[in-house]
Amino acid sequence: MAAASAWGAWFGVEDIARLMFVAPLLWARLLPLCLLSPWLSPRGGGWVAAGAASAMLSVALLPHAEIAAPLVLPSGLAWVLLFAREVVVGVAFATLVRLPLDAMTMAGRLADRARHGGATNGTEGPLTVWYRWFGVVLFVACGGAELALRTVAEGLSALPVAQVMSWSDLRGPVFAFVRLCAAAMVLGLLLSMPVLLGALLVDVAQAVTQRWLSSWPSSWLWIPLRHVIVIALAMASLTVVASVLPDAYLTSIHQAQAWLDRLTP
Repeated sequence: MAAASAWGAWFGVEDIARLMFVAPLLWARLLPLCLLSPWLSPRGGGWVAAGAASAMLSVALLPHAEIAAPLVLPSGLAWVLLFAREVVVGVAFATLVRLPLDAMTMAGRLADRARHGGATNGTEGPLTVWYRWFGVVLFVACGGAELALRTVAEGLSALPVAQVMSWSDLRGPVFAFVRLCAAAMVLGLLLSMPVLLGALLVDVAQAVTQRWLSSWPSSWLWIPLRHVIVIALAMASLTVVASVLPDAYLTSIHQAQAWLDRLTP
């Protein structure tokens, strides 16, 4: 009892049983965010790093989550269903927040494919890594990480972790989620367009040269030229993107918050 009272006093909660009920639900919502966000769990950290990060965030947000939770808490099967609901909500929110980062990764992969003429042997090229980490650093530098965590905290009031909700009208949130994912794919294509056009011009020039100057030794010329042009255009694209990508990051977070508000009963 003394230990329970101490934990309750630490979190400012008298009912320790209620605290233990809310804590796993909060952790279930935060774990996908930590697992899917490269700025919270670096690539290669896996479940251990994500679990530790989500546990620390849960400790920080637990008093707020407990206050926002309804007075009457379900138990048994209803609690299990709520746990699954929190995982789904966490995955969807984390996906929406990281959509611009996924667009950057997609653009990097297309740039690597363009650099190698379409063949990457299933490996992650340097441009993919560069695009991704450029996006991550820019995300943190523009305040995206702080805003995302603040949005998560505010979402605990908009949709409390133990709030029973009706699933009868999910068409709007589902369509909004699909639309935002499609917009991210379009953004990835637009980010990679200068590189793809440069690679296409190299292919056209190579084809014309081989057609009209068949004796020209092109193998030693066009492959290095393709690499130089693609890398130069990639660096130029990132220079331009650096001025517009922060707005895309902040917009994605606000859209994720609006999507979460759609689920509010």
